[in-house]
Amino acid sequence: MMRHTLFLLILALLLVGCGQTPDVVPASTDLVPTTGGTSTADVVSTDLPTSTPTPLPGLVLIGGMDVVAPEILSTIETLAGENGWTVETTLTVDAAGLRPETRVILWLGDPAAARPLAEAAPQARVIAVSPSAAVEATPNLTWIVTDLDQQAFAAGYISMLVTQDWRAGGLLPAEPGTWSEAFLNGGRYLCGRCIPLYAPIVEFPVASNLPAGAGAPAALEALNALNSQYYLDTVFVHPGVSSPELLAGLAGQEYIFVGLQSPPEELKARWAATVSFDLPAALRQAWPQADAAGAVIQAPLALQDINPEILTEGKIKLLNQVLQDLQQGLIAPLSIAP
Repeated sequence: MMRHTLFLLILALLLVGCGQTPDVVPASTDLVPTTGGTSTADVVSTDLPTSTPTPLPGLVLIGGMDVVAPEILSTIETLAGENGWTVETTLTVDAAGLRPETRVILWLGDPAAARPLAEAAPQARVIAVSPSAAVEATPNLTWIVTDLDQQAFAAGYISMLVTQDWRAGGLLPAEPGTWSEAFLNGGRYLCGRCIPLYAPIVEFPVASNLPAGAGAPAALEALNALNSQYYLDTVFVHPGVSSPELLAGLAGQEYIFVGLQSPPEELKARWAATVSFDLPAALRQAWPQADAAGAVIQAPLALQDINPEILTEGKIKLLNQVLQDLQQGLIAPLSIAP
């Protein structure tokens, strides 16, 4: 009986021991230790790093003209290149379609379109050219003024400076009348009452005003009438009445010529000088305004096509002082005493 009881006890102990499972530490499958309950999927990413797009270089648009003068294009390319910007030319500018990289618009077209363009494109700076000083700058609009009255005044002064016995005359459009007034004032600024030694005894310079649309035959007829009456030595031809046909008709005539436009080859020997504007200098002055408030800048007068046998060094010294005074506003082309 005792043996039977002991056997049962031993058997029960063996059965209990076989039913226990040993403590096992499970292997972790985490690749990165986690905290705060963050899952492995939240920590480990297989996305590739993204690169920041390279911004496009700034853009300068030159608009409003079919053909841009080489000296203007060269100046703008140099100025834009200093900033690492590119330059494009276009006849029209669509403010609504401007590319984001557009920094400056040089507008050479109708001045009346400049202000609406600047208002429609406040993100760009606009530099525009106007023949009238009656313009107003805005925060993103800078004006370069090419004062045509000053130009006509300088032409009148040169005409009297190079002529014999004050016998100078001009062919000018009838409108605006300020051009003729400025031309006459320029001549009188040199000599006051410019009365010749020989008949006819009148005050020079003189001018003939042609209506809009007058062709070369009418201009030549007006010049012949002036010469028959006043025996002219020097003639100023305004671009408003000039044409290739008119200049061709003047070839071979013994006048000295002054103009606001470069002469054809056949007139160069008799061409004293061309009165123009130094637009590259004005652009260099206006360029810093591309990052500042707008301004009104006076384009300086400049001489081209100088014939040193007619407009000599001494005469140029006198002329340069007058040009400087005009630039500084010390001479008013329309208000000097005759």
